[in-house]
Amino acid sequence: MVLIGELINSTRKQVDPILRSRDEAALVELARRQVEAGAPILEVNCATLLEDEARCMAWAVRTIQGALEARISLDSPNPEAIRRGLEVHRGRAMVNAINLERDRWQRLLPLIQEYRPEVVATCIDEGGMPRTAERKRELAVRLVEGLLEAGVPAVQALLGQDPYCRHYLRAAREGRLDLSRPPV
Repeated sequence: MVLIGELINSTRKQVDPILRSRDEAALVELARRQVEAGAPILEVNCATLLEDEARCMAWAVRTIQGALEARISLDSPNPEAIRRGLEVHRGRAMVNAINLERDRWQRLLPLIQEYRPEVVATCIDEGGMPRTAERKRELAVRLVEGLLEAGVPAVQALLGQDPYCRHYLRAAREGRLDLSRPPV
C-alpha cells in the first residue's frame, strides 16, 4: 500500500488562498504535517488556478521539495501543469492519473515516456467508469497492454482501486499476464 497525502488541493477552501498567494510557510507546514503523519508522497493539485495552474504547480513542487524530503504526486486535468511539475521535481515523481480517454492518453503518455514517473492508471475511457465486471476487465486489459506497448514498465504503473485493474497489473509485473482469463 502506498500512502499519499492529499491535502494540497486547490479545491479545498483553506488551501486555495495558500496557493494563490504563494504562501511558502503555510504550504510547507501543510506538507510537513502530512509527512509527519506518515505520507511519503504528497499529492499536489492546483487545478482551480486555471491560467496560473502550471506556474503554481512548479512553484509548489519546488517549495515543498526545498523544505522536505517528499515525493510529489502531480494531479491535474492539465498536461502542461503536469509537465511543469515533472520538470522541477527532484527524484521520481508520480502522475495521477492516466486513463483511456483519448485526449488524456495522447497528451500524458509522451510525458510519462519522457520523465518516467510512477503512474496511477485508472479504468476509465470515453464512456466513463465501467459498470460491469466484463467492461472493467476490458479496460484493465487495454490499459495494461497500452502502457506495456508504449514502453512503460509494469513496475512504473499503479492501478486505481478497481480489483480488475490491480489484478492485470500485478500479473504483468509477475510475468504471468493472461489476458484471456478474468481475475480470481
